[in-house]
Amino acid sequence: MKKTIVCMLIAVMLVLSSVSVLAYDDSALTTYLYGENNEVGSLVAKNGTPTIDGNISTGEGWSAAKAIDYTNMPTLWGPSSRCIIKGNVYFAWNTNGLYVGADITDPTKVLSKGEGEPDDSGMNEYGYDGDVFVMGIDPVGACFDAGMVSNDDFTAWYCMSLLEDGTFKVYRSQHNEADITDNVTGAARTTNTGWALECMIPWDTIIDDTMVASLGDVQLTVDEITTLGAVSNVGIMYLDRAVMGDDVRVFASSSDETPDGEIFTLSRNVSVPLVHADGQGWGSGTSALRSYGLKLAMGDTAGVAPETETKATEPVETEPVATEEPDETEEKADDTTKKKETVRYDENGNLIVDDGEGDEANTTGGSGLLGLGVVGIIIIAAIAVAVVAVVVVVVIVVIKKKKSNK
Repeated sequence: MKKTIVCMLIAVMLVLSSVSVLAYDDSALTTYLYGENNEVGSLVAKNGTPTIDGNISTGEGWSAAKAIDYTNMPTLWGPSSRCIIKGNVYFAWNTNGLYVGADITDPTKVLSKGEGEPDDSGMNEYGYDGDVFVMGIDPVGACFDAGMVSNDDFTAWYCMSLLEDGTFKVYRSQHNEADITDNVTGAARTTNTGWALECMIPWDTIIDDTMVASLGDVQLTVDEITTLGAVSNVGIMYLDRAVMGDDVRVFASSSDETPDGEIFTLSRNVSVPLVHADGQGWGSGTSALRSYGLKLAMGDTAGVAPETETKATEPVETEPVATEEPDETEEKADDTTKKKETVRYDENGNLIVDDGEGDEANTTGGSGLLGLGVVGIIIIAAIAVAVVAVVVVVVIVVIKKKKSNK
């Protein structure tokens, strides 16, 4: 009997230990792929004119750096690939256009040989066959406000790549696809850890591309976009190419049969918010404009943006519906009121939303077991194991006493 109980105890502890390990692995994988908060956040673009030569210097008028890595650039392909790049992204603006700079650390850096995909898919969304840095912008959120909220709604993607001969190229995809290198001012260079780029995209180009993307519904002016404090939604994407080999195969999909030595697409990583504006999670439409996860505010030469007020949502008028009288124990619904949200920025340029009731909006979230985090799950599992162990020990003691009484 005693051996049976001991075996049962061991079996229970092994099962609970397995559960805790599985919970830990799941949470750890989720944290690795998507980050605990998965928020790119906000940034204030300085008003200035950086020198476009591929050498990013914060003294030239760039904004503070916005770090990107696996914590806020989840892969579009789930656990089949990994985000292994990291870097800093910078912005600036003047009346001519929007400046974007990026310093990317990429351990599998692949310079482009030319145009097109490195396979036979026939796709040309990203323009080039090497690593591609992509930026999309919804100026002042106008396209989203106009109803472009589905997974198939895109603004133009500006796909930037560095060719082996040192040429910097920009390809516009999703709408009015074309090589627009001659329309922009840009430069890029290789670094010891990857590559860096600087590019100025004229406002006229962005405004025209936005109008095309919205089928003419959104027609903006430079003044509307560049008003101090105006906030635009920006999406950042990185198409990570690699040369297949033992050192990178561990990061690739287990089903990838690319031969050693050939270029393949290792991962597509994109900056998305943890929760979209429409309340849905990140898992759908991650490259659509509804998923642009960086809130970019227009600031002054010091990188400071004044407080602005967001548009209050108008209540929807509906026909009254007859309902049964509520039970006396039920709470009465609060009256719907129209609130104004005040947007301000902290000393680091982070966007803060005040809902008018003294509470600041929280842009992060989490629910269920994943909301507890890795440590929380492990603690719960450990407590469960301890409780079961105590119960079994008590049972053994009781049985022993009964035997001794006999």
